[in-house]
Amino acid sequence: MTAADRIKQARLKKKLTEEDISKKLDIELELYRRWEAGECEPDTEHLLLLAKITGTSANYLLYGFDGRGVETMFPKDATPAATPLSDWRFLIGALLMFAGGAGLLFFVMRNIMNSADLSAVFASAKWSVIALAAVFAAGLIICIAVCISKALEDRRRRNKR
Repeated sequence: MTAADRIKQARLKKKLTEEDISKKLDIELELYRRWEAGECEPDTEHLLLLAKITGTSANYLLYGFDGRGVETMFPKDATPAATPLSDWRFLIGALLMFAGGAGLLFFVMRNIMNSADLSAVFASAKWSVIALAAVFAAGLIICIAVCISKALEDRRRRNKR
């Protein structure tokens, strides 16, 4: 069975005419008829609206498989799973890690060139090294905390369904 056959079958199952569908989709009747004839396929926006109107899924209309029982990135409410990268706190943590790590690296590289005894350099600049390490550690802790909170949030959202 082709996508055109499934589109027609879904329309007939809902007892709708070609005219009804074309009006609901706000498209030319001829374009809809071309979809059912298999001459072309609907674009994503119209496909999703068509699936909603006919009470099916876009996957079913195109491929004959609705994906039930298959874990996907997008839950049934069509919202993507929460990711740490979408959280401003994670980005702040990553920025702090970068700043602290780059500062430490710059400090070490600059002082390796100027001194043969690196322990003496660290001893003389102890507080600046501690501050840079603290900035890096704070960023790392923030990133880990955000990742854990997002994972727990996803788990709670999945358990509610």
